[in-house]
Amino acid sequence: SRDYSFDVLTVIGDDVIDKIAPDALCVIKVDVEEAELHVLKGLDRTITRYRPYIYCEILHADGDADRLRKGRDVYAFIKGKDYVVLGLNRESNELSVVRDIENLQTAFKEEFVFCPKEMLDAFVRSISNNSSGVEVRV
Repeated sequence: SRDYSFDVLTVIGDDVIDKIAPDALCVIKVDVEEAELHVLKGLDRTITRYRPYIYCEILHADGDADRLRKGRDVYAFIKGKDYVVLGLNRESNELSVVRDIENLQTAFKEEFVFCPKEMLDAFVRSISNNSSGVEVRV
């Protein structure tokens, strides 16, 4: 069998953002195949300073205990940053608040928006006023 592994240079997100030093940072997208918590922890200062919306894909556990634990760890981390977790249900085109960690990967597939708690009302208004067809339930 072939070995398809390779080395990848990684950098800490906070270090990159510190070097760029933007005046504002509104949105971060995280799609890293089970390394979400590592990325979010590497953006800890950035999340605290800029309070961006975060679109995050978390692989569905599908009965895998390790994936379930990783999803729960991401949920706990981002809730600890005073964020609201919203799960996107593509079938019903609804974005709903995930109120229970047990629902993180049972009621939703893989797509989540992490919204700063203080920006939730503004986020809901902006989604409700656009033509995306997404309905937000809080």
